[in-house]
Amino acid sequence: MDLYRLPEGYYEVIDSFEVVLRSWLSGGTDMDEFRKTCAGFGIYEQKQQGTFMQRIRLAGGIIDASLLGSLISLAEEYAGGFLHITTRQNVQLHDVAPENLGKLQRRLADLSLLTKTAGGNCVRNVLIDPLSGVSADDVFDVSPYGLELSNRLPEYPVFTALPRKFKIALSSSREDRALCAIADLGLIAVKRKGRRGFSVCTGGGLGAKSMTGDRLLDFIPASDILIAALAFGELFAEYGQGVPRSQARLRFLIERTGRDEFFKILKTKLKKFSDDKSLKIKRRSFSYARETNNWVFEDSKWTDLFVTPQRQTGRYTVKIPLFFGQVSADTAALVIAFCKKYPKTEIRFTQTQNILLRGVSAAILREAKGLAFGISSLAGANGFLSDIKTCVGTDFCRLSAASSSGLLKGITDAVTADKELSGFEDARIGISGCVNGCGHTALADLGFGGKAGKDKSGERADWFRIFIGGSLKGIGIDIGELPAVNIPAFTVDVLKKYKASGAVSFGDFLADGGRSEAETLLKEYL
Repeated sequence: MDLYRLPEGYYEVIDSFEVVLRSWLSGGTDMDEFRKTCAGFGIYEQKQQGTFMQRIRLAGGIIDASLLGSLISLAEEYAGGFLHITTRQNVQLHDVAPENLGKLQRRLADLSLLTKTAGGNCVRNVLIDPLSGVSADDVFDVSPYGLELSNRLPEYPVFTALPRKFKIALSSSREDRALCAIADLGLIAVKRKGRRGFSVCTGGGLGAKSMTGDRLLDFIPASDILIAALAFGELFAEYGQGVPRSQARLRFLIERTGRDEFFKILKTKLKKFSDDKSLKIKRRSFSYARETNNWVFEDSKWTDLFVTPQRQTGRYTVKIPLFFGQVSADTAALVIAFCKKYPKTEIRFTQTQNILLRGVSAAILREAKGLAFGISSLAGANGFLSDIKTCVGTDFCRLSAASSSGLLKGITDAVTADKELSGFEDARIGISGCVNGCGHTALADLGFGGKAGKDKSGERADWFRIFIGGSLKGIGIDIGELPAVNIPAFTVDVLKKYKASGAVSFGDFLADGGRSEAETLLKEYL
């Protein structure tokens, strides 16, 4: 199945980019102007001078073995030889030389992969519940709707020239695994009298002033999600201009206009598009493998942490844990070989920056386990460690103030070394190298936001703001800051106190004295 398609005339768009690229390379265009052009194509300067990052749209992290092979080949030819999975389910290539940027756009377009709108003030990669279609709690499979929506969005110029970025997510159940609560347009599957549709939430987002959104519409027909996107996009483009960049997100527009007035304007926009039948989303059906045998794989520890039974009898989803969301050439080769051997296997990249293999039969779970352990030692560690969300931090990002990968390694090593935390699983951790929150710090039980600081000798050092108690129901509380070197031990101590408390959830732990304990520990580690 062809997953992705390009809008008409897309190669001419690349031609225009290459004109600017050549002008910049020859000194005819200054760097500031070049940056503006690059951002709309998902291209950003890295911390390392003379190198760039290329972001690529992959709706819902949906990818097949052939496409994975093509991407890793491009990474080896034009970039650092690996793929980085982001918390928005797309991928980034790092260490791209400027003279290769134009060639890379064309090679990606030949794969029907879009880079235009992968960054900048555009509609960003569409998030899709990675378990949609196979989860027992699905209202219905939202994957075909999200994929088709993603393919249609680039047809409309409004989505390429917005006041700021605009994010869309689709979840297949109330569990909201696609994080609709922090989307500009969140679509959660519902049914009304047997008819498929979505409830619509808006006003969420992460950054310097993070907030969760709320429900605005109880039901729109599933076929009307492009109409909804256009209505939101046009409203945002029309009313979101003329304010400082820091205030130009949709959630701040809702605050300025008031929810009732915003809703009134939105209804007018929805009505404008509602009668245009060309805007109706026609979904493609996805078929999922089924099994009828009763073969059972006995390995309760590994399966409890990394294997999810699917709604399709006898089929399972297996999590392949990755460190720092990195897919090396060797990792890609192992995954591709497995999928070619078992062609009913599907691949999804997740918001937790791991790989899901879906449709795995019970008969090959042992082989899937071997694959997971062959790729990462995290397959034998606490399951929550591989779900720690991180940005790329100072490894690559010019905006980052602190090393996300360094703190991730420190926390991982500290937790695995502590015998008291053996078997402990109930924690959500997010790490960002700056205040922008790409590592979902404000949604985590323990969130760490990077900043520059100094060590005791006065030398520059990485520090992190610490947030506790975040979730899709509310943003975490900032309790202070610590030098990065002390955070792994602080994290271990907080998790041990949580485990010893017997609390059902981290939120319950905080409410029953845990916040005070965390704040006391923070003072001890300063």
